Amino acid sequence: KGALDITLAAALCRLHPDLPPTRLWTYNGSFPGPTIEARAGERLSIRWHNRLPAEHFLPVDHSLPGAAPSLPPVRAVAHVHGARVPAASDGYPEHWSVPGETQTFHYPNRQAAATLYYHDHAMGLGRLNIYAGLSGMFLIRDEVEAAWQLPAGEAEMPLLLCDRWLDEEGQLYYPVSGMAGHPWVPEVEGNCMLVNGALWPRWPVQARAYRLRLCNGANTRIMRLGMDGGLSWQVIGTDQGFLNQPVPVAELTLAPGERADVVVDFRSAAGGSVYLKDGGRAMLRVDVAAAASPAGGWRPPAARVRASLCAGGGPPPREFSGLPCQPGPQCQRRVLRVRRLTLNE
Repeated sequence: KGALDITLAAALCRLHPDLPPTRLWTYNGSFPGPTIEARAGERLSIRWHNRLPAEHFLPVDHSLPGAAPSLPPVRAVAHVHGARVPAASDGYPEHWSVPGETQTFHYPNRQAAATLYYHDHAMGLGRLNIYAGLSGMFLIRDEVEAAWQLPAGEAEMPLLLCDRWLDEEGQLYYPVSGMAGHPWVPEVEGNCMLVNGALWPRWPVQARAYRLRLCNGANTRIMRLGMDGGLSWQVIGTDQGFLNQPVPVAELTLAPGERADVVVDFRSAAGGSVYLKDGGRAMLRVDVAAAASPAGGWRPPAARVRASLCAGGGPPPREFSGLPCQPGPQCQRRVLRVRRLTLNE
């Protein structure tokens, strides 16, 4: 029942205090774009205003499908990854706009609370437009999420993680094949890891539990994420919403476009610093306050229910219902055929 205006435009963004501003393409002047929040069942309309330059600053391969020289050199269309939307608002690769045009898309948000991801989706240019900076996070909330009593406000942090090649001047570099007329390369992994558009950032936190909304916004890199200092995560949700129960993990693998919803308790690191790492490579320094926060840790609803019953308290809150069915004895009777699919590179 609301409306937003988001403008696609070139901007200079500072990725690190010691680097000059970096030329990027942005949503509303920032990289990542603004985090969009919506309520389940409440309609949201977004007017996407394309005000990008007339020419691309990254190497376009005109031999690729959808990137022919006869097409406009700059095209863009926004796609919300994981959203249930009408076809006309899904951001199909060929449903692009050119600079000067505006597209209005409608998002009914008829789905459960989830961590989604919006990004450019233009045919033949998507990888370059995303690399240039056109991506952001889209959160859907509902009453089930509220029942979990999760860390919120300043204790909830969306983290869009990605890698980029930066040259000595702090500008984006996109590798090319070296073949005349065919600059496309199949995979690109950068020399710098960015967290919410920042290189080696620091994040001051309280000694309490935090909710992290993680998204791998890289073009190619598969991330193996973890915290040092012996900290583990409770994974409470994945791409399309909550799990049936939290899963404790020491390391989490995210492929490009994948999301995870996790809770991490920093109390054991009070007064020190810990690092968010990808395969041992530090991405984010977390500085934990020395004094314990009154907010404390977080326990899943089932643990609170057990504690309430043991203490002779009142009736427990209604049970959380996550994904409708997980593989197991309870749903085997509905399985008619089992297939195994492997994805090999």
